[in-house]
Amino acid sequence: MSQEIGHLAIFVSAKVGAKEDEEFVQLIDVIDCLAPGLYEMVISPRPANVPAAGFITGDWIARFEARSLDDIRALGRNRPEDDRAFATVARLSEVNLSLYRTFMQPLVRALANQPAADLARALNPLRLSYTMFADRNPWMKGIQKLAAGAAAARKPVAADNPFLTLQTQISGEITTALDAYRDARDKWGEKIFFGFYSSPFVQAFLGIDADSVVRPVLGTSSEKLAARQAQTAAYAAMLGTGGFDEALTRAVLYVVAAGRMLDQRCALALNVARQQVMGLSLAEFKVLVRNQFFILQLEPERAVTVLPSLVPEADARKKLLKQVRAIASAGDRLTAEEGERLARLSEVLAIPVEQLVTPPASGRRPGASAAAKPDAVLH
Repeated sequence: MSQEIGHLAIFVSAKVGAKEDEEFVQLIDVIDCLAPGLYEMVISPRPANVPAAGFITGDWIARFEARSLDDIRALGRNRPEDDRAFATVARLSEVNLSLYRTFMQPLVRALANQPAADLARALNPLRLSYTMFADRNPWMKGIQKLAAGAAAARKPVAADNPFLTLQTQISGEITTALDAYRDARDKWGEKIFFGFYSSPFVQAFLGIDADSVVRPVLGTSSEKLAARQAQTAAYAAMLGTGGFDEALTRAVLYVVAAGRMLDQRCALALNVARQQVMGLSLAEFKVLVRNQFFILQLEPERAVTVLPSLVPEADARKKLLKQVRAIASAGDRLTAEEGERLARLSEVLAIPVEQLVTPPASGRRPGASAAAKPDAVLH
């Protein structure tokens, strides 16, 4: 969402496009690791007191915040009555298209020819505004020389120049007037649209009534349900399996998920741990992160309580907590809930080995690191 213009900021300008391109390209692997769901990628300017170093490589800091359908509904115009209004517009558009193709299109095709089409294209006001003042226009040759002379003779005016002050004042008033016009235009346009197309008479005239299904809900087949149950059982079976790599990944996700968001600095710090501590390839790491995401979603409490069985050695547990604290602190200052989750991890991992209910899992993925491996601690 663009905070300045109030709608989805999908390449609305070259500046916004460059910002989003930079972050998407840098974080494409992070996006690939996210569990399926609805997220908002929030891109904020890098604070002036934060240097572009470490896990910040540009002028922006991004984070992924979990969202729900209620967040979309909060944007407005998501009621069934609104859906019927848009369905009415779609139906009217289909009727108009059918009438045009039946009665007008044959006539237009009979009268149209290529020279007329080229002339209409050339006289389009948007194109004409460029071609009239282009360098190839012979009438612009003199203007070109005058512009070059004016550019060479330009000098900055003094800060106390009254015309500069007047210009700034008038510019601000024009901006305020245009903003007010835009808001009033959009408000009245919305009212007129829904006032007309929400009319029961207009909807009935176009064959849409209160019982019409304008946004059908797709059902779930028995095959999909069976596959979902099988996958849930597979993740449940992974709950107590693995070693240091699984415990570290799960613990980090448990802490940073306290605020239902993932900061890019935490994600990049976890990637450094992947390289220095886990020794996993990027493809193996993505599978590991997704699995731990799902395990936490499936059994959030048990996923934490079984961590001691994955890391039974006391030294490895200390290394684990140190890594988790360093990764979670790579972003902004820890929130109160994140601090509580770190304390919860410390409490859980303090359980002595002899009190573990579940014995340590001996089976590991091919190529996974041993529990005592984490010598390179992320700082």
